[in-house]
Amino acid sequence: MSWDDVSLVLASTYRRKVLEALKQSPRTPSTISKETSLHIEHVSRALHELVERDLVENLTPRRRIGTLYRLTSKGNDVLRKVSESATSKNT
Repeated sequence: MSWDDVSLVLASTYRRKVLEALKQSPRTPSTISKETSLHIEHVSRALHELVERDLVENLTPRRRIGTLYRLTSKGNDVLRKVSESATSKNT
């Protein structure tokens, strides 16, 4: 995990919400969109950025519809740091 990755997530509510949605289990972009109330285009863009940084993994890369994504261990570490940062701001 790098602080650049933490900064990338902190800079975007979309990326943070997408990571949080993937915390429990793999999800499709449409499920993430419904759960977070984010527009599907924002979810797709955030997922693409997070996959490029190895924070999220595409579990079904050959599928065009119903693609499943999950957090990587690096993504989990970054999400933990982001949560800690948010908690320290509130105290």
